Amino acid sequence: MKKRVYGFIVILLLFITALIVGCSSKTENNPNESVGNEVDNNENSKTNINANIDHTDLTPSVKALFKKYPYLFKAYKENPVRDPESFVVPTLSDIPIEIKEVKVDNMYMGDVIEVMYYGDDQSIKVIVSGRSEVTPKIGKEEIKLDKGITGYFSDKNDEIFINWEIPIPNDEYVMRYSVGLVTWDFETVEKKENKFTKEDAIKIANSLINNL
Repeated sequence: MKKRVYGFIVILLLFITALIVGCSSKTENNPNESVGNEVDNNENSKTNINANIDHTDLTPSVKALFKKYPYLFKAYKENPVRDPESFVVPTLSDIPIEIKEVKVDNMYMGDVIEVMYYGDDQSIKVIVSGRSEVTPKIGKEEIKLDKGITGYFSDKNDEIFINWEIPIPNDEYVMRYSVGLVTWDFETVEKKENKFTKEDAIKIANSLINNL
């Protein structure tokens, strides 16, 4: 009886050992299987987000921004703009800093969109205001932008700023666009002497205009 029990135990142990070895061998043969599944899931998620972005009424420049930074699109879906066909941003290659972060704020029921591009010690602010009243441009330098548009430039030493307006057809209101460029101290978060130039501001403004 003892021999039978002993034999049964030996057989059981051999079976368990074979099972463990088989599982171990499978893991060794496919060390990246779980990582591969995770990559596939991430790629599928990215593909789905891009497809959702493509099916919106957003302008191509905004679609490109959202595809580069998908978290912006997730936030945008919760609070879309009122006039997506007028919402444009600069082409990313025209931004003269290494972008570390981008933020989009949608204010006043979708009538004002503020896009912030952050670098190590510089930031660029783009504002699109829908259906704004025409405003006087006192004390600002007129500059010629692309497509025959007149812009208004100001340099307050710590911030370079350009704004311009585009009439809305058959309407007394205008679309207003502006670009602000600031250099700041990373530790104190205070503005300091600007590293940006007037040419930087004009390049970004023209990028916006040509993306309309």
